[in-house]
Amino acid sequence: MVRHQLDSLMQMCERPFSLDENTATDAKIYCHISVGVSYFPTNDDEVTGLLTKAEKALHYVKQQGGDDICWYDTAIDEATAGSLQLEAELRAATTENQFVPYYQPKFELATGIIIGFEALVRWQHPTRGLLKPIHFINAIITHKLSFELFSHMAVQIAKQLSTWQQQGFCQHICINADAAEFSHPEFSEMVSNLLVQHRISAHQLHIEVTESSLIQRHANVKKQLTLLKELGICLALDDFGTGYASLSYLQEYPFDFIKIDKSFISNIDTDRTQHAIVKAILDLAMALDMQVVAEGIETEQQRDVLLKMGCQQGQGYWFGKPVPAEAATEMLIQQYAAK
Repeated sequence: MVRHQLDSLMQMCERPFSLDENTATDAKIYCHISVGVSYFPTNDDEVTGLLTKAEKALHYVKQQGGDDICWYDTAIDEATAGSLQLEAELRAATTENQFVPYYQPKFELATGIIIGFEALVRWQHPTRGLLKPIHFINAIITHKLSFELFSHMAVQIAKQLSTWQQQGFCQHICINADAAEFSHPEFSEMVSNLLVQHRISAHQLHIEVTESSLIQRHANVKKQLTLLKELGICLALDDFGTGYASLSYLQEYPFDFIKIDKSFISNIDTDRTQHAIVKAILDLAMALDMQVVAEGIETEQQRDVLLKMGCQQGQGYWFGKPVPAEAATEMLIQQYAAK
């Protein structure tokens, strides 16, 4: 009986209703609700216990996206405990320097010279070893730790750029950012302070923005990008072509680079469609005076096709996988020695 009544309530809330039935306006409001439920006496025989369990169920359904009913189960306690433990570990990781950048080289296709690196986050977990983002990035977003992670990575990258600058290397480093970071009011100020504190040239720090971040259209994104551009930082649109409004982004935001997503590179030496798409992107970038970086190059044939098409820069496993700072420095030393 209770389940039937709740289902009926959810259905009612999904229907639109007018703001004022006495006015001629067509404006509608859609009401979405989340409900957590516990049973007496199955889940508990006291009011306090029932309320606590219902709140846990409510919290759980909100974590799953909300707009639904969740019936309390003991498995929720396990999931909640696991989530709290992971959040504690992530917060400890940012203060104990467990997040470290790995550097994937970017090359000039014609010469094979390293022109820069993309910094990719890794978690040096104290018991689970080295973890890739797939194992923790969703939790970072869920627990609203994106800005903390970006700041932690940016400090390490600025230090690395300063070290390389002292060694005579002028390669740049790209760091990824999304709308969650850009929305933070201290974002551009924090980046500006890093440039001053570590005495690094702004053009050596590149910031890559994914299309998915721009889709969210946070109010501060364009403002922050403009401020970064004024500092002299280079901006890149990452995963170009995978979103639904790529062309409008090129018009609206001040990007210097376009990064062609690896999904358009995987079969470029045999697939006419991929070849045509990449050629169109290259022509567009040239017309807009933007540079292009091809991602996901895994074979010599792919490199050769891209080079023949006029693409000048690229990265991928054929050139090199992400490596620790020490290995990246050694690559630069060897390149310098080979000249």
